[in-house]
Amino acid sequence: RAKLADLVFSGNGSVVSVKLMRTGVSNNDTLTNVYLYDTATGVRLTDAASVLTDGTVTFNSASGIFMVSGSKTVSVMADVASSTGGQSVGVSVIGYTVYGSAAAMVSGVNGPVQTISQASLASGDFGTVTPSATSINAGSSGSTIWSSALNVGTRSVNLSAMTFKMVGSAPVDSLANVKLYVDGVQFANASAFAANGYVTFYSMSPLSLTTGSHTFDVRADVVKGSSRTFYVTLENAGDIALMDSQLSANITVTKSSAAFTNASAGVITISGGSLTISQNSGFTTSTVVGGSTAQALGSFKFYAYGEDVKVQYLTLTVASTSALTPSNTTKLNNVTVYVNGGAVSSGVQATLGSSFQISLGSNLIVPAGSSAIVEVRGDLVNQGNANVTAGSVQVSIASSTTAQGQYSFNTVNVPVATGQTLSINSGNVSFGATSGFTAANISKNQSLVKIGSFSLQA
Repeated sequence: RAKLADLVFSGNGSVVSVKLMRTGVSNNDTLTNVYLYDTATGVRLTDAASVLTDGTVTFNSASGIFMVSGSKTVSVMADVASSTGGQSVGVSVIGYTVYGSAAAMVSGVNGPVQTISQASLASGDFGTVTPSATSINAGSSGSTIWSSALNVGTRSVNLSAMTFKMVGSAPVDSLANVKLYVDGVQFANASAFAANGYVTFYSMSPLSLTTGSHTFDVRADVVKGSSRTFYVTLENAGDIALMDSQLSANITVTKSSAAFTNASAGVITISGGSLTISQNSGFTTSTVVGGSTAQALGSFKFYAYGEDVKVQYLTLTVASTSALTPSNTTKLNNVTVYVNGGAVSSGVQATLGSSFQISLGSNLIVPAGSSAIVEVRGDLVNQGNANVTAGSVQVSIASSTTAQGQYSFNTVNVPVATGQTLSINSGNVSFGATSGFTAANISKNQSLVKIGSFSLQA
């Protein structure tokens, strides 16, 4: 794939049409496929267009080919037919259209006319693509969603960009933290599939691939899309930028030693939703004051994968992990559940060491790929309304908690979780005169005279 021109568009708006004219001493079939690319990111902006009998090449998209905000550089790339050595070819811009405006005619915007030479380029051939049809659990991390080996021949090549497309009923945000690995090493930064289903990995520092076989893997975290399907494909030879290391010319890859066609993995089904529960890392309390009310006794992070998950009933246990004072304490008053800071249940009197169930209705629906903070609060006051002043307590969530996926309506298994152990200290307070403030004689008719000073210490 040869670069014919870099075009700079200035202004603001969505460009919906670009029209080019082939230049140079060449035939219309010299350029077999012509594309537009984002110069900065290496993203392919269009499908292949052909040179018409009048020498023009036109790109159209009602939704916009690219957006210009100030300035945008777009590269014209093309596949050059074999046996065309000695011809010369280039392109010029003869028109474009911005959404909401009339078509603009252009003259004098010409790319360089380049001479086509014959050379033996390096080669790259993809083999079988995996995985075949399979299923992946929602909540899986680093799952391989596309994999194939590229065999490099003749001489080494340099990889600078690669674009994949996600196809299927699963929404594009079902996958997060999408990464490309080459021979087990991450290439470029992690990314995500865009709304149009494409993801591009681009590096300003090309990766050198020596002759021989190299394994390409696309891996991602599956965070939602329960019961939906998708597959990942390298749909076009132009979606991988490989340059011959000696001739500085882009090569066209093949597949299974034949002309390149869609290199697609099998259809992947995302299984039902799941839920994880962990201690809330933002809750760092280890000591609480005896007799305090609405005291946080445990804080948990609920995270949903695959689909929104509704927690209908929460089964809790408040237990003493060391002897409480008063020693006859068997219950704690006003135990209440909070979700993201708001109370979602009425207070109950919890028997220590015995599980109890809280009905949450629709107050705890955790969005797929998101979290909710669930806090259990209570009064450190016992069944006889006496302050609990010593000992330690701990809250746990039992597996009998029930939840349901909001897309599949399947029951979701809820894991057990144990909160932090909290030590209870008595809240002793001392009150007395401030040392150093002594009796003194003062003059009459003064304002703001200090007549006493006292210290309060907890």
